[in-house]
Amino acid sequence: MLSDDEPLLEKTKSFGSIGQNKYLIEENVEDEKNKSMPLCCLSDPVWDLLDPLPDIRLLFSSFDSQFFGSSLGSVEVKWSSRMTLCAGVCKFQRRHGICSISLSEPLLKFRPRKDLVETLLHEMIHAFLFVTRRDKDRDDHGPNFKSHMHRINSLAGLNITVNL
Repeated sequence: MLSDDEPLLEKTKSFGSIGQNKYLIEENVEDEKNKSMPLCCLSDPVWDLLDPLPDIRLLFSSFDSQFFGSSLGSVEVKWSSRMTLCAGVCKFQRRHGICSISLSEPLLKFRPRKDLVETLLHEMIHAFLFVTRRDKDRDDHGPNFKSHMHRINSLAGLNITVNL
């Protein structure tokens, strides 16, 4: 039992996996001074060792449930071997309601995992705004985009930017 002068610190630990790699997640650490700390730091370099060649579909699925309420199930995510000018792109065909994310294999495949994660999440924010029809401001990186970007950065310890 903690005394009254000791800070209350709760940690919920759970085990998860991405692909064949198992890892420990420390979720929702809360105390009086810092109401919400990152679920886990997705930018930690240890991920490069734990999962050096991540499966983008597994990452996508995990991030979809973690940050977007599993609303991106219809979105396709794929590597592109021909994209060399930008790290990622999200395309939406409004007429058909089809959304797809392409990630540059030449630019991202052998970069630190953090670059892949931040690029994927950047494009997932675009997909979320397209799929949920919240892209009304007609600015690719408008207030809605930035709101989700800041939310995910604070939850996951990342640095998603609009300068990709």
